Amino acid sequence: MRRVTRSALPVATQKALDRHQEMVNQARADGTLNVERQWKGARKTKCCFPS
Repeated sequence: MRRVTRSALPVATQKALDRHQEMVNQARADGTLNVERQWKGARKTKCCFPS
């Protein structure tokens, strides 16, 4: 089995991800989490693979 080592994210990026995760956790606890709406509202990135 391979061991995966991930490099550390910049502090600002990690804080933003932590805030977003906290909002999702709260919505899940409240029963108001709408994954479909979150998915559609998320910023889409352009695929880096050639077609």
